[in-house]
Amino acid sequence: PESVRNIHTKGGTVLGTGRGHFDPDVILDFVKANRVNMVFVLGGDGSHRAALKIHETCRDAALRTVVVGIPKTVDNDLLYIDKTFGFDTAVGRACGVIDCAYAEASSVRNGVGLVKLMG
Repeated sequence: PESVRNIHTKGGTVLGTGRGHFDPDVILDFVKANRVNMVFVLGGDGSHRAALKIHETCRDAALRTVVVGIPKTVDNDLLYIDKTFGFDTAVGRACGVIDCAYAEASSVRNGVGLVKLMG
């Protein structure tokens, strides 16, 4: 559809991010109203803290809703997980950018290339 035609060319997230700020009661109301029996949370440590809070809220409301946490982080820093998805993509894209910065910086005397990466 037109609404997502060029989504891959935009930075950031089109879904939005809460960075830990959410109201579990709003999620609980949605889960109840839509009879959701399974919630998937993808992300790093902050997302999984939120998943735990969602689980606890559903449990306290006696809902039989399963909350599944799926690790995803470009940092690849989760214990007991060999490699998180997102890591290889991040490294691959970063290598390309670093190569370009190196080529530009080395093309002039005393050239400097700066690349800012997260993770």
